[in-house]
Amino acid sequence: MNNLTKSLTLLCLLLTANSVLSKQLAITFDDAPRPDTSYFNSEERNNQLLSALRKHDVTAMFFITTKHIEKGREQRLVEYAENNQLLANHTHSHLSAYKVPPADFIADVSQAHKILQTYKNYQPYFRFPYLHHGDTQEKVDELRTGLTTLGLKQGYITIEDSDWYLDSLFQKAVRAKIPLKLDKWRDIYISHILASANFYQQLADKNLTKPVKQVLLMHENDLAALFMDDLIQALKKDEWEIITPLDAFNDDIAKRLPQTLHNNQGRLAAVLAEKGITPISMVQINQRPEALKKRLKNLGLLPK
Repeated sequence: MNNLTKSLTLLCLLLTANSVLSKQLAITFDDAPRPDTSYFNSEERNNQLLSALRKHDVTAMFFITTKHIEKGREQRLVEYAENNQLLANHTHSHLSAYKVPPADFIADVSQAHKILQTYKNYQPYFRFPYLHHGDTQEKVDELRTGLTTLGLKQGYITIEDSDWYLDSLFQKAVRAKIPLKLDKWRDIYISHILASANFYQQLADKNLTKPVKQVLLMHENDLAALFMDDLIQALKKDEWEIITPLDAFNDDIAKRLPQTLHNNQGRLAAVLAEKGITPISMVQINQRPEALKKRLKNLGLLPK
């Protein structure tokens, strides 16, 4: 084999390796364990969601709001761990870091940290509610220091999909007692999540030199429980490799703490904002709340 052939072979191997890494994501859920809704109670939702994750051998990370651990819902955390799922910190009271002093915010995180340390599979990761990291750089820096003091790393996201908004519209439909047409809700939900995942993948491919191990933000809600099985199948069909959150949080982007206040769209968007890319150019026009609501109304999925 001559030198040219060796070089071409090496190049092909490198390109193949990059293509394998180019579409990887981890699944994470915020606001767990969610209270009962008009559609699922907490136990029903949990059973259905864990069944889908177990079927596909997917390990996700559940970011726990510990004030929700009441009325028997502490059993949800036991069930997560028994099914090889990971637990992480999402504060005790689901506070916004825009609205309370950093010291009060860190005290709330610490309260959750102490509670969660008593549960199996708790990992030292924290995610800001609403993705609010602080509304001044001084607050951002103070909160980062406070988290480090507690031994917590940031459980950042890179794919923001507003799945919570879709579920809020679904709950309105449930309460209005209109025909739910679950097949249409499934199609909307899956196409929306896939479009979001691919949008952020394209942002990374266009603006960064290395592939990013993506972290998908979802919420432990009824739509996730109803359609997680279908979503995982759709992600795999779209050539996404589903990795563990611990694998994703070892990515190079985990080491970057961007000096920007544009943190409420996730780590990838923050890194790009720090590079000078305008936030408005990182918005999915067709996935905005008003566009989603109009689409659902046109399909007859929302009350008039």
